Amino acid sequence: MNEKILNRDHILSLKEVKSNKGTVPSFDHQSAKHHSGSYSTRGRFSAPWTIALLLIIFSTILSATENQSFHTLTGKITLDGKESVYPLTVSIFVEKDQFPGSPAYRVMTDPKGIFSVSLQEKDTLVLQISGNEGDGRVLVAPEDQTADTLRMTYPVMEEIVLLHNNDVHFDLNHPDLFLEKVNEYRQLYDDVFLLSAGDIFVRHAHRWKVNGVLREDISWYAQRTAEMVETMNTMQYDAMTLGNHEFDYKEEHTSRALAKADFPLLAANVDFPEGILPPADDFIALETHTWREIGVLGLSVGVKKEGIERQDIFETAKSFSWMEEETDVFVALTHIGLRNDKALAKAFPALDVIIGGHSHDLLEESLMVNDVLVSMAGGNPHEVSDDHPVYLGIITLQLLNGKIINKAGKVIRIVAE
Repeated sequence: MNEKILNRDHILSLKEVKSNKGTVPSFDHQSAKHHSGSYSTRGRFSAPWTIALLLIIFSTILSATENQSFHTLTGKITLDGKESVYPLTVSIFVEKDQFPGSPAYRVMTDPKGIFSVSLQEKDTLVLQISGNEGDGRVLVAPEDQTADTLRMTYPVMEEIVLLHNNDVHFDLNHPDLFLEKVNEYRQLYDDVFLLSAGDIFVRHAHRWKVNGVLREDISWYAQRTAEMVETMNTMQYDAMTLGNHEFDYKEEHTSRALAKADFPLLAANVDFPEGILPPADDFIALETHTWREIGVLGLSVGVKKEGIERQDIFETAKSFSWMEEETDVFVALTHIGLRNDKALAKAFPALDVIIGGHSHDLLEESLMVNDVLVSMAGGNPHEVSDDHPVYLGIITLQLLNGKIINKAGKVIRIVAE
């Protein structure tokens, strides 16, 4: 069965006409009715004029359709779940705005899990496969549509990888090795996101040291902050929660460096006037290749400084509890310390993951607190040294038909061989 979803706002009544070009809309003369008001043919258009107008419209539609190319997408869905049964519904989406209820096409599998649909163009598609075990999603690239039969399994397994670090404090050690490791994951998985839990800067001038040499110079601070943001841009970070070392701004230099960030800055519970720092978002929604959404809420300890107003961390988190229902994965990207991260997990089990910073705890294996995965990737002392290690946190989430069934995290150390 091949049911193409048509626009409900069509003025003319349409019926489907099969041709060797696919499904062609045509005017249904039997169902056409006179309308009162401006659409009445009486006193405005004679019957010949009406017929001529309809013929022009039909000719235009037919001509456009003939110029379109059609191809057939055939798929075979194998049942992998113990309770799964045929038939399955396959909804085909071309644009995200069509989700969830307006697919471009909708078909049913036969009793063997086979479906076939005629498509106009080889666009990138997202297929939502629905059955008695929920809805799974599969991305189908144009090059995949050339196969004789596209093979899939139901329920559908998806994996998301969250890479993270925190409290690097001006250290730029082994950037090439760090990026190489990040890119390894980007090549292995479709959905990989790189996050920072804050404190990329150092706020204390007496700690502006490089390999033991004091650089108590605001111009060095300005240069180093700019270098940190530029490096993160190169590595293509997806978001960062501001730490207390960012909130302790130094003249215009802190703001000037952060303003160059190509990634969102987050801090839902910290307010500050325009001009002190670039605007910070409360949260960001990251999107997977199948258009699932990862909600990332930013929470920070902030700092006691003129213009910086801190709100209660837990009250703020409570005000964003709605994100649980609106996203597929709910993450808190925090700079509040491990003790507060654990308390946050106990208070808000709706969170799926907490990625933290501030207390520099090295959790080689992530903690599970109240079914919330809590991770933190160490951190560096507040001085620059070539001897400092580089840490990368790696969180893997497995989703079965959009529901998280497994989550685990670890931290690896990156060193020059």
